[in-house]
Amino acid sequence: MKDTYTLKVIESFSCTGSQCPRTCCTGWQIEVETDLLEKWRAIPDAGEREGILNILPEGVDGESQVLMHEDDLRCPFLDKDDLCKIQIKHDQSYIPTTCREYPRINVETAYRGYQTASLSCPEIVRLVLFDKHMESPYDVFRLQPDQFKQQDSHAEVNYSLDKFVDNILNQDKFPLGLRLFYMTHFFSDFFEHVQHSEIKPAQIDGLNNQIKQTLYDANLSIKQKKIKVDPVTAGSYWKSIYSLCLSRDIDKVFMEDETSSLTKVIENSGDTHDDYIKIYEMLQGYIKHSRPILSTQYRKLLKTYIQVYFKNNGFPLAPRDKTTSITLVQCMTGLSMLQLLLWMQLKNKNTIEDSFLQELIVEVQRKYAHNLSTVNYLEENSHMLQIGLYNTCFIDLF
Repeated sequence: MKDTYTLKVIESFSCTGSQCPRTCCTGWQIEVETDLLEKWRAIPDAGEREGILNILPEGVDGESQVLMHEDDLRCPFLDKDDLCKIQIKHDQSYIPTTCREYPRINVETAYRGYQTASLSCPEIVRLVLFDKHMESPYDVFRLQPDQFKQQDSHAEVNYSLDKFVDNILNQDKFPLGLRLFYMTHFFSDFFEHVQHSEIKPAQIDGLNNQIKQTLYDANLSIKQKKIKVDPVTAGSYWKSIYSLCLSRDIDKVFMEDETSSLTKVIENSGDTHDDYIKIYEMLQGYIKHSRPILSTQYRKLLKTYIQVYFKNNGFPLAPRDKTTSITLVQCMTGLSMLQLLLWMQLKNKNTIEDSFLQELIVEVQRKYAHNLSTVNYLEENSHMLQIGLYNTCFIDLF
């Protein structure tokens, strides 16, 4: 028996099929499991069977294979209406597991399970983030304390960490950027202890009880400039986020015009302290203009986005990318990409259309969140995991 968090819309979710503005059947590599390969090889119609198998790359018998997409990145099994020809002719048992389950995500730990869904799906984004009447995205069933005591000490630490993260994000009286700064500050200080199980649940629970006061003190320190963003670090960080947007081929409709001031400054900059300071100084105008817009119109939406994004990646309970530190940095990088693109969009506007924001979220999730190259990069460049070196940059978020 375990705690369960279930995304409220997951049961009622229905794929919009050919009406979807961004079909999930393009642009991704899909694994074809060995048992499914055997089913395809057993299709009685020789023409259909060969037509399916000939699309697959040459592989070793008994091993899974990956679908070869067409030149336009469409799945070769799509018909003219963007519907799956195999599923139409047979049933769901004849399509890969990824195709059957997407956008659903299950995250399991020893004491808690999450039934959640990917924010790369436009319909999930619409249902979860743009329902103004939804107070919380998850239905929660919690174990009673006496039931929980049956779990091991490692599970207790994870339980306390998860409660700690939820508690921070739910402190709505404080700026969202401040909450993210404090959360990353905590994990920066305690990662080593957490990884080696040297921290006790009671220590985390003690911090949990002091969160409001801690955030109040941190917010006051920021206002008094005792805690402040280093312009060199921030300029370097946001330049790297801009480069990441380019390397992930974020659609130009979401980027600034090439003639804009910020874009020209970034693209013409070098790697000196003066260059980084100039980038951050330029960015300050964007931040000042967009902050009141985001905090009033989209405060709840962005917090929900962060909550679901973290849980989809198993943070901090069951990190999907091997370690808690890698998962946290990957999530914060994705949030930073969304933030930079929002700053760019709001520079000369006083609002942003819901439909455009929905498309932007899906774009970042498609181009970044589903890309394992970031995880590989972080594994090879471990200094990037020292999030405490640059986490003051998160004060500016949202």
